[in-house]
Amino acid sequence: MAPWPVADDRFAASDHALQRVQEAADLFRRSGVLVELEGEEHRIFEAVVRPDRVRVDGQAEAERARLGMEVARAERMLANERFVANAPPEVVEGERTKLDRYRRQLDALGTH
Repeated sequence: MAPWPVADDRFAASDHALQRVQEAADLFRRSGVLVELEGEEHRIFEAVVRPDRVRVDGQAEAERARLGMEVARAERMLANERFVANAPPEVVEGERTKLDRYRRQLDALGTH
């Protein structure tokens, strides 16, 4: 048995870059839409996801529409005072987390 690893603070600044790559990978795997990444983010995405091995005709507009509907749904739920007051706190926080993720993914797709 070994102790659970402890986070190394030297890599804390890189966490944001990996989050963006993870979101791009999620979008690509779900919809086939490629998000433009540059530099190190692009290199990591290419190495991990390997989009050149997948033949997908991503439909960015369809994915934007889907994400737009998810954002609207989550916003309606969180605007409902009864839901926020009566749902378990972890459920409400889960909806907030999903809403943030949907918005980031929508931003990553841009408004082309």
